[in-house]
This record gives sequence, C-alpha cells and structure tokens, in this order.
Amino acid sequence: GLVILAGVQSNQFPRAMDIALQLRVAGVQVCMGGMHVSGSISMLGGVTPELREAMNLGISLFAGEAEGGRLDQVLRDAWTGQLKPLYNYVNDLPSLEGAPFPMLPAKTIRGTMGGWTSFDAGRGSPFECSFCTIINVEGRESRRRTVDEVEQIVHENLKQGVGRFFISDDNFSGNPDWEQIFDRLIEMREQEKLNIEFMVQVDTMCHRLPGFIEKAGRAGVRRVFIGLESINPQSLPGAKKEQNKIGGCRKMLLEWKRAGAIVLAGYIVGFPGETAESVLRDIRI
Repeated sequence: GLVILAGVQSNQFPRAMDIALQLRVAGVQVCMGGMHVSGSISMLGGVTPELREAMNLGISLFAGEAEGGRLDQVLRDAWTGQLKPLYNYVNDLPSLEGAPFPMLPAKTIRGTMGGWTSFDAGRGSPFECSFCTIINVEGRESRRRTVDEVEQIVHENLKQGVGRFFISDDNFSGNPDWEQIFDRLIEMREQEKLNIEFMVQVDTMCHRLPGFIEKAGRAGVRRVFIGLESINPQSLPGAKKEQNKIGGCRKMLLEWKRAGAIVLAGYIVGFPGETAESVLRDIRI
C-alpha cells in the first residue's frame, strides 16, 4: 500500500512524521509533499536535516507541483516497491491549462469547511515578500486555468449541491484573467440565476484596479483575505512588502464593505526592528 501525505505545512510536519512513522513500522509506503518539503528545499539551499531524517526512515519526499504526470511516476514506483527518496520538481513548473482540477465529494466538503470547496484559478506571485514560499515554490510568473475551466469547476460542484468556493490563488487580483473570470461568474449569477459565492485572496492594492471590487461583489465574492502583514512602515521594507501602503487601507476596506464582503486580514508580529512598545502602538492604531 501507499499513503500520500499531501499539502503538509511546517506547523504540520511533526504530526505528519508521527503518522508516517507508524505507517512505516507497519510496512506501508509513505510519500510526503507540501509547502514544508518544497519550501525548505527551495529556500534553504536543499535537503534540510529534518527532511534528511525522514528520507533515512524510508519516507519518500515530493517537492514541487504534481501535475503533468508526475504523480503517475510516484504511483508506478510504489506499485513496484521502488519509491525514490526524493522527487524534486521545484524548478519545473507545469502548465495549469488543461490540468485536472480538484473535485472533492460533497460529504467530505461538508465535514471540513462547512460547505466550502476550493480550487486555484492561477499560481504564482510577482512580489518578493521575504517570508513567502509562494514565489519560491510556485514562481513569480502567472500560470492559470482558462475561464472555461473555471466555469466547468463551478458547474461540476453545483451538480453535487456545492456552491461555495474558495479561489485559493495567492493573489487573485494579480491573475491577468481576473476580469474575464468575474464577468463569467456574473453572467452565471445574474443570467443563469445560479446560487454561487466565493472567497478570494488579494493584495492591499486591489482597489486600484478599475472595477475590480465592484465586479467581485457582483460575481458573488463574500469573503476576502488580505495579507495586510503590518501597518508599520518601518517593518515593511525589510520584508520586501513595500507595496503595502497603510494610507489606502481605509478606502479599500470601505469599498469591500460596500460590495458586501467580509474582510479577513493576516497580520505578522515580530518583524526585525519591532519592539513590544511598537507592536502595542500598532495594535492601538
């Protein structure tokens, strides 16, 4: 048998190792991938000590993205009992156009996110944020699904009664096809009368794109995640997050409010140069 531990993040890695070790003791093959494996290899100069330990224990590691037949090779190797210690594709980014899209059964979706499923319309980010694995694992060039493929994902989920979607692009406003996608979703909502809603992730400058927030509201975007990171101008340059301008945040937040969306913001405490006093000041602001 083969158990694949997919999408393992750094905070999940110790628990993933606990699970993998029990399976290995029982003679089950294990392959582990996700942002910890991929990000560590990409950002820290190669195989780190904890990844080496996993490989020494017979756990196969998968770095990078699995489209383009790469997972097929893992399955073939597992079938013959010859899993490689490491499958490394971090420098080989596949096209998303025509790639299979994620389809979870409705029963599974209801048991995890309360009726919300997810898909990525695109991958990659043009920014250089120092703490971000996206640019190092998914690259800085935009790769994306077609508008027709996005519509197909929505229709296939509607067939099983699922109409709530998290579009998991790191920054949807950076997808060159954002307007075409929103226009298609607006057509589905306003002309086909489909009951669909979305959550997206965007940057703090999305309100500068003409029509972006207005069309997002019409397309059914009801939740927005924004990587605010910090409101301290002294902290942002060190993280290469200088595109964030606190002066425009109020305008942006009010525009999302008018569009009918709830805003969730990510905030980071502990940038270089921050002190207890500066953090408390920022919280008061």
